[in-house]
Amino acid sequence: MSININNNTNQGNTGINFFGTNKADTKKTEQKNVSSDSGNQTIVTISKESRDSYRKQVQEIGTQKMTYEDIIKTRKSIKEASKSIQVDYDYQLAKEASAFKEQRSGTYSVSNRAEDYVKAYGNLYDQIVKGYQDGTIERYVEDKNFETGYRKLTMEEELSKLDEAYQKASDLADIFAENAKKAAPAFKDMAEKMSKINSSVANSYKKQSQTDDIPDNIGQKMITVAQKWKDAYNISGSKTNSMESIMSIIKSTLYISAK
Repeated sequence: MSININNNTNQGNTGINFFGTNKADTKKTEQKNVSSDSGNQTIVTISKESRDSYRKQVQEIGTQKMTYEDIIKTRKSIKEASKSIQVDYDYQLAKEASAFKEQRSGTYSVSNRAEDYVKAYGNLYDQIVKGYQDGTIERYVEDKNFETGYRKLTMEEELSKLDEAYQKASDLADIFAENAKKAAPAFKDMAEKMSKINSSVANSYKKQSQTDDIPDNIGQKMITVAQKWKDAYNISGSKTNSMESIMSIIKSTLYISAK
């Protein structure tokens, strides 16, 4: 493209060659690129051929001569990569269970904790199922076997990740229960010592020294209850109805009746 600028009628036309055209081409272009002077203001007119040539070269540089299919592929890859952040279900499960804990008052027992995790599991399970059904959940993972380098997660894969997190929580429940039993003698000893000093603190230690309300194999029982809730959910399609239908199972499985 050639642009001729004329600032002074006493000066000749000065050719500025941006794309290395030869003198013959420059002379032809000069006839189409008209420059005029209006007072002290320079007006530059660029021919349509020059504008089209410039636009084409900018596009080729900007896209590195990518085809339309290449552009679509790149856009899709970027879109999928932006949605590839995975959910930390260990954290989400603990967060949901903590919300149920805050609704309680008094001593928080091992059985209370187990029940809250079952309810938390139900909430997240329902969120995943509903999210995939209505299209509000769309996540991707890296996969070199796909053209864009990403593939969409399935609902089953998402639920599997939740199950893995719940299994970890169940295993921790067993550890928590075992530690509570091991610590019981120390709490009992502190309760006896504090009974002569502060009865309120002594009663707190006394409650923590009691292990009769801790079910054996609490972790496995959590798995059993969650599976029963899932079975009920697959029939009713309602997390609330499913939870209500297994409340008696929760009470009989995760709690020890007072004698």
